[in-house]
Amino acid sequence: MVASDQNFIPGATGTNSAERRKRDLEDQIDILRELDEQRRKSADLRDYGIRVLEWLYNRTDREKFEKVLYYGLIDCFSRHSAGNYEDLSKNCRDKAGIFSALKLEEISKHDSPVLFAACGLQACVATPGMSYSKAALLCYYYIAREMYTADAPRWSIGGIRESPEDQLEESPRITAQCVRAILRFIEHQEASRHYIACLRERDDQIRRLKSPSHEHVQDWTKIELSRVNVECFITLKRCASKLVFPVRSLSPSDLENAVLTKEIIRELKSTADTISDSFKEVINEITRYWRKEKRNKPIDSRTLFGHERALLAISSGLDITKTIQSSFTNTTATDDTEENFAHHQNVFQSIEEGLERAAKNMRGMLLPAANYLENVLDHELVSALVYGRAREPARIVTSASALLSLDKRRGHDKKIKEAVSFVYSSVSDTGEFPIPRPERTRRESLGTPFPMEAIEAFAGLLRLTIGIPSDEVVVDLTRRMLRFFEDNRARDLTSARDVNDLPVEIDDPIHAGWHHPFHEATPHFDPQTTIVAVNALAAINRMLDEKINDTILKFFSVKKPGIDLDSRLNLNSLFYPDYGLVSEKKNTKPISPPKFEKQWPDHFGREDSIAVTLQKMRAHIQRISLGPEVDLPCSVALHGPPGTGKTTLVEALAQTCDVPLVEVTPSDIIVGGEEAVERRARAVFEALRFLTRVVILFDEFDPVLWDRDPESNERSVFTFLTPGMLPKLKDLRKSAKKRSVAFVLSTNLISRLDDAAIREGRFDEKIGIYPPDPLSRAGRLLNHWDMFCEAVQHSDSDDTRKQKYKSQKEDSVEPRILDILKYTSHGAMESLGKPGWFSMPDPSKKLSSETGGEKKSGNPFDCMYNCNLKCEQTAQEAFFDIGKKEKLKKKIAILEFGQWWWLHKWEKNIETAEDLKTALEARSSFDEFEKLMEN
Repeated sequence: MVASDQNFIPGATGTNSAERRKRDLEDQIDILRELDEQRRKSADLRDYGIRVLEWLYNRTDREKFEKVLYYGLIDCFSRHSAGNYEDLSKNCRDKAGIFSALKLEEISKHDSPVLFAACGLQACVATPGMSYSKAALLCYYYIAREMYTADAPRWSIGGIRESPEDQLEESPRITAQCVRAILRFIEHQEASRHYIACLRERDDQIRRLKSPSHEHVQDWTKIELSRVNVECFITLKRCASKLVFPVRSLSPSDLENAVLTKEIIRELKSTADTISDSFKEVINEITRYWRKEKRNKPIDSRTLFGHERALLAISSGLDITKTIQSSFTNTTATDDTEENFAHHQNVFQSIEEGLERAAKNMRGMLLPAANYLENVLDHELVSALVYGRAREPARIVTSASALLSLDKRRGHDKKIKEAVSFVYSSVSDTGEFPIPRPERTRRESLGTPFPMEAIEAFAGLLRLTIGIPSDEVVVDLTRRMLRFFEDNRARDLTSARDVNDLPVEIDDPIHAGWHHPFHEATPHFDPQTTIVAVNALAAINRMLDEKINDTILKFFSVKKPGIDLDSRLNLNSLFYPDYGLVSEKKNTKPISPPKFEKQWPDHFGREDSIAVTLQKMRAHIQRISLGPEVDLPCSVALHGPPGTGKTTLVEALAQTCDVPLVEVTPSDIIVGGEEAVERRARAVFEALRFLTRVVILFDEFDPVLWDRDPESNERSVFTFLTPGMLPKLKDLRKSAKKRSVAFVLSTNLISRLDDAAIREGRFDEKIGIYPPDPLSRAGRLLNHWDMFCEAVQHSDSDDTRKQKYKSQKEDSVEPRILDILKYTSHGAMESLGKPGWFSMPDPSKKLSSETGGEKKSGNPFDCMYNCNLKCEQTAQEAFFDIGKKEKLKKKIAILEFGQWWWLHKWEKNIETAEDLKTALEARSSFDEFEKLMEN
């Protein structure tokens, strides 16, 4: 079924949409400004609501709060106010005992028991260490039981009623709430699995780096250890707020602790024991409750099936926990033995597999709910086609949004797009949906759906639907929805019915929080409604982020993660070329020649590797703080010769952060001709400022930023553009800091660019990317050779091949590495970065040197296997000669030339070195560079 175009304004679908995509970016700027203004307004309203809820928590009698209100507060703060939520959730847990005292009788006797269980599960999952608490498991059992109980009038499983005592049909609203609660549980399990995987990989990397085989590359090892720890810390911190088990908060210094893994294993063992006890208590509680229930009323087969299916889900969780517990039994007394390492890896692997299995089981539990929601959506869409309008738009949007949450790939689904079209045409000018069908419960207020729930679901539906609606429709819809929130602000906090009519005070008693528009003639403050409003406003804000991005990215070349970018490409796997520069003493400053005193660099070494800088940019994009003393860069200029992998570094950053890579070139500015260059440049950079969570690459952008010689008669289309670029870059950096955007300038000769264009305030760092230095090549090759030999041991290879590589790993490889260094000096990264050169090839496949034959040369891995082979030479860069011809008038030019000279001299010295240790120490002093510059 496909919706007719009449449900949208022109430009939403079909030919109109294709024509609209061809329109120039400048024609879309006004719409983008309107969307950005609505985004700002929704963020302001959301933050205002959070402040009201914080006031509610801090300035009222907490002891009189209902548990469902606590649950809503904890969930809301965890989603939208990370800075305060840990303290608030801890206080809620400690002062009210809302989790530890929960029992099935309390859930079943609540006015809206299933909704209460869904809210309770989300609150437990949102609270660190409470996902597998007794309260969370009881809530999960209750939801699963109702989901698998068949009852009138449909006599099928999947749909859930507001209350088992009511004789109404199942509610898609309640079913969707339960689906969201379980999906959040699954999300946290997957984050926990990534957390454990990160610890396992770090343990493996550190063990290898500390092996005796790395003795001659100790400088490389120290730098690599620093990179590994930074990468691990960012990953762990990103997952920390979504862990299903309690762990202590780790700092960067904690990762340098030699016995950290053993301490974490000990904590995880204690946690597994606690979780196992929770499962056992819950099973006993369920059994006791079930026996009591059978005594009080007759139990039919349908209810029995729901109970047994839910109990089976809990029991399978206990089985998984017992499997994890069994992996802890082989404890050892030592810290650094292979046996202890194998034990740690086994424990981590067992936990990963357990979490993966638990998440898979929970997804399986949701299949009946998905089928029910699909049926509801089909029924409502057929009804809408018959009547020409949506009779129950809230049911359509609730079911469609939940289905999209279950499978985000359905954003292209015609049925989902049809749902969007019918719902859009049902939204009133004041942002309201038609009053939905009431759901009777023991308390009428909970039985009437919050209108803001439908708005939240609709915003999520719009965010995930691909291709529609048009930008004009989004502007119109968002304006209406925001008007609804502005019109329904509460006007009187002193009659707050849901906090038991407590006397309260607030600085602004007029317009504080939101009221439920269907419940009372007077607009009193309602805490539960305010929580729902905050969630809905946050959903609108996220939707606008996505729609603004979608609109802008149509006008640029974009590489999407996992699609246009290789999914195997990531910051952890890259070959970094500058470890030698980092190992050079950073604080030694050669005496500058008199004629270069003003432009002489502070030092020629490097404070951080490009590896660490990219990890800091990743932390900025993913909104992860590395501490108050660490300033996260959002803009970097990468300079160096072609073929050194500058673009690959940026692509790996985008892929690791799972964000689009936007490529901007001069052709994006001159598309309108010479007369329109400045106007087009303004539009391009204004649009880029609206983006959220992307990586921007300015490639081949040198002509736009050339340092112009005022005495030169040379003119181009960009001649008068450079001065106007300076404020544009400054404004872009300002917005990038706020919107989690990183941008990178890639250039071959940074010394030829305008000084003002690349100074601090526009680009946080300027980093030279050169061919890999000898230390980087030696360390990378040795590390990946060790990885390759170990991987062969765990492959399906025959025993003879495994034994051969076991002896290879134990043999001395320094002479082979030295020969390889000599043949790969100044090699281009596009050659050196290939598998089999300085990166591990597929261990399941034999190297060409393993097959025999008359081969006399090969790649580095062939030479590592067969010491009689000579390494193939790579094409050498002539960039050093280019540097010697440059006019060294700028500090950045002297720095670039000095680093090139140092690298060139090191490669020359290696040619006469007799062993690896001598080769890696054969670095020239920068004092020699000072003498060179004098002449």
